[in-house]
Amino acid sequence: MTVTATDAQGNSAQCTFKVNVVYAWSGFLQPIDADGTSVCKAGSTVPVKFQLTGASANITDAVATLSCTKISNGVAGPVNEAIANSAATTGNQFRYDAASRQ
Repeated sequence: MTVTATDAQGNSAQCTFKVNVVYAWSGFLQPIDADGTSVCKAGSTVPVKFQLTGASANITDAVATLSCTKISNGVAGPVNEAIANSAATTGNQFRYDAASRQ
């Protein structure tokens, strides 16, 4: 993000900085177990769901993506983009579902 500040005399300066936005969310919902004990068949499709909560609950235009990595003996492998199998999503972006809002 780049911002410009101008004082009463017309002097101005610009500054560029990175902004990270953190949303409040529910954690993953079923069928994924929050404690990490979910068991899934290799190669199967697993629906990944979550809800924005608290002050973030009314946000409807967030762009959320999913990636995954295999962890073996506490060592993380390469990060892989998750692939959506629905025509309604783009790449690994989550799809907003107004009907599931509570």
